[in-house]
Amino acid sequence: MELLEAHIRALQRLRDVFPDGIVASELVSDREAREYVLTLFTKKGYIQRRRRFRGERIYITEKGLNFLEDYEKRLMEIEDKDGGRKT
Repeated sequence: MELLEAHIRALQRLRDVFPDGIVASELVSDREAREYVLTLFTKKGYIQRRRRFRGERIYITEKGLNFLEDYEKRLMEIEDKDGGRKT
């Protein structure tokens, strides 16, 4: 499955709160969407989930951080080739 821009923004938000993590419901508010996205990220190895009592906290992994770094480098290369235009 291809990651959407919303998925990238969620990973960037996790990076911004690294290493403290974030409560799962703050990352994705809709319960069904949350479970889908968090399962996808977990299978890809981008996040680690820690369940506690009634809640769950989400942390980005090194693999997730590396993915974002590579993604942002490729995005900058594309923008440089296009003269700063987004396609």
